[in-house]
Amino acid sequence: MSFRHRVAALAVVLLAAATAAGSGGALAAQSRPPIPHAGHRYIRAVDRADRHVLEVVIGPVRLPAGMHHYRVPTQVVDVPDVGWIRGFSWEITDSAGAHLPDRLLHHVNLIDPDRRQLFTPISRRIMAAGRETRAASLPPVIGIPTHPDMRFVVASMFANSSKESFDRAYLHIRLEYVPRNDPLIHPLSAYPVYMDVMGPLGVKDFAVPPGRTEHSWEGSPAVDGRILGLGTHMHDFATRARLEDVTTGDLLWSTRPYAGPDGRVYSVPTANFWLQGGLPIRHDHIYRVTVTYENPLDHATPLGGMGLVAGLYVPASGAEAPPVDRNDPTYRQDLWNTVTAPLRTLAGMMSSHETEQAGPAPADMFSGHYADAGETGPVAGPEPGATEGMPAGGHDHSGHDP
Repeated sequence: MSFRHRVAALAVVLLAAATAAGSGGALAAQSRPPIPHAGHRYIRAVDRADRHVLEVVIGPVRLPAGMHHYRVPTQVVDVPDVGWIRGFSWEITDSAGAHLPDRLLHHVNLIDPDRRQLFTPISRRIMAAGRETRAASLPPVIGIPTHPDMRFVVASMFANSSKESFDRAYLHIRLEYVPRNDPLIHPLSAYPVYMDVMGPLGVKDFAVPPGRTEHSWEGSPAVDGRILGLGTHMHDFATRARLEDVTTGDLLWSTRPYAGPDGRVYSVPTANFWLQGGLPIRHDHIYRVTVTYENPLDHATPLGGMGLVAGLYVPASGAEAPPVDRNDPTYRQDLWNTVTAPLRTLAGMMSSHETEQAGPAPADMFSGHYADAGETGPVAGPEPGATEGMPAGGHDHSGHDP
């Protein structure tokens, strides 16, 4: 089936859902309390309106040779209300714009702290990518809506196990969008779904000893809906990820990563359920996400394992996800864990305990800024007002905390 026919079929299948869901469960405007973070010296959002691309740029970051993990200080950036995000790609470059190896990225997360996840009360994850994540795009009839006063908390980690150092690296995250004022297309509003086998809180990586390792997590969605597509993030020696309806016993989705003969994962497939109208999910059912590893070595893997599943869903007719509850202890702890991760990683490197968890979120965590992690770690920041490494053109939305 051609792309045009697939889009037409999808539009027919989801027309009723689009009409019934209306705004797709968009939340009313909310006040934005300050998010404790490490500043905004290493992040910018640029609206390239001529190409319908919103570009988030992180850097410069200094990546010495042989550095396995480095978390960039957590950043907050304002996001212009451009319309509907329908695709993404990413690239690492030097200050001249030349491409650098993809392997330098470990992962990056774009998080909306003012809206909640489907399965848990934590901040909504908008996009996540690892070195094995390829560019992805949706038909222009589907998109993640942006909102007035939207902002992203950006959490990123780099890794450079090579013998070559990179003094000024930049991560470019390019989000394709359908403009809000497009005269022809008004996309169906879809929303991210995210589940981690380690649950919503705590350390996300785990030991992978020799042999078989399996981790699972179970939960229920806040509202009924349909999942339109899924992907996953896994490390080397991962063999399978799956999603099951525990209530009915049905296997809803299963995938295997693309890996070399040595078990090194270089890519993961994505699954699209658009043409079948999506995978139905119900708030009164329990769902389980599982990841499996097979380690052939005689010792634990150097970088451990991870297992998360992410995708898009459409709320059922008339359904809206509940608003974020900033007093929910899980929400607060998750955000605090994200904010303090760079400091804990640095402390762990010094004490050889890199998996040390954050302490409890303070009662006044929304009162202002906390320890400036921007002063730690191998980051070389630009001078105030500098735009080194930034491509020319576009409107710059520098990160800030109101």
